[in-house]
Amino acid sequence: MKDYYRVKAVISKDALVHNIRLIKNKLGPVRMMAVVKSNAYGHDIRNVIPVCSDQGVDAYAVATLEEGVEVRSLLDRLPSEWSRQHASMILVLGYTDPSEYDRAIRNKIDLAVYSLEQAEALSKEAVRLDQRAGLHIKLETGMQRIGFDLNDQSLQDIKAISTLPNLSINGVFSHFARADEKDKSHADLQWERYQAFTDRLERAGVRIKAHHIANSAAIMEYPQAYTQPLPEGEYWMARAGIILYGLYPSDEMDRQAMPLEPVMSLYTHVVHLKTVPAGTPIGYGGAYVTTRPSRIATITVGYGDGYPRHLSDKGYVYVRGQKAPIRGRVCMDQTMIDVTDIKDVQLLDEVELIGPHVPLDDLADLSGTIHYEIICQLTDRIPRILR
Repeated sequence: MKDYYRVKAVISKDALVHNIRLIKNKLGPVRMMAVVKSNAYGHDIRNVIPVCSDQGVDAYAVATLEEGVEVRSLLDRLPSEWSRQHASMILVLGYTDPSEYDRAIRNKIDLAVYSLEQAEALSKEAVRLDQRAGLHIKLETGMQRIGFDLNDQSLQDIKAISTLPNLSINGVFSHFARADEKDKSHADLQWERYQAFTDRLERAGVRIKAHHIANSAAIMEYPQAYTQPLPEGEYWMARAGIILYGLYPSDEMDRQAMPLEPVMSLYTHVVHLKTVPAGTPIGYGGAYVTTRPSRIATITVGYGDGYPRHLSDKGYVYVRGQKAPIRGRVCMDQTMIDVTDIKDVQLLDEVELIGPHVPLDDLADLSGTIHYEIICQLTDRIPRILR
């Protein structure tokens, strides 16, 4: 009897290890920060953190303090030699409310700071706890999201931050907006701005340990963002996000230069089969009408699982060695596919939703979105199984 599961995501440990080693080989002595926000881009941080730790990843980036606390808890429970010998840096990349500073400090989680007021509040809380708080100065170099503007006032504010009690400026960072394009002129502009302002910080007497602006695209194609000489005691770090999971930042990247392996695949089963005549409307609104006698299979996945509804009547799956088109609208919990031209499809046949025969890039294109969005929107009712 076939093993049944409604939907499952298989997380390949071998692929994850392959990607980490590929990235670390590219970076050489540069420290690697694994970006594990949004539950490790939908892959489940409980699967990803132990593997990263075993492979000697130096630091972790998250989007929220809650994620950071979970990462710290996972790291503290790991038996690996690396975890015992290294107090891994964890950085919250975005905004953290002052009401959460106590928790951040107690869990030794660094925070992104982009105003003097934030730093003053963090310092006050650290003094109250009689502990040191770690922070990274965020610079606005061309993303227009968050960060200190690169002007004289910001220079004065950051210098003031460096004198506040119980604070450690552990890093200065920014983020490339267009490093995943063939035309690197905007990346050049951001890089020049970053260098010029950090030079001003150095001349003003601000000493910062870690410098990081390189994201996945820059790791692949913009090595100057992590290889320039730094003052003694300072070091480069690079943030590996989407490439950690075997996916490319955009279709403009040179994939041959870095042969990544996708870490996630997604599967479901056929749970119903029926033959219908030509002219039969399928699903909500009769969005698809059969043009010939057709064999329709129902599979147990839908937008309630995060499977894109935009794949309605456009997407495909893979069953019995062939592609099967989606017919009608993707429902909340089920989807119908056309298996008329596929021999011997049976109940409980396994169906590949994402994998070697159904590339995530294809689904993203068909859905009118990006692969980041699809994997991050897969819901918690899908188990992630590390193999």
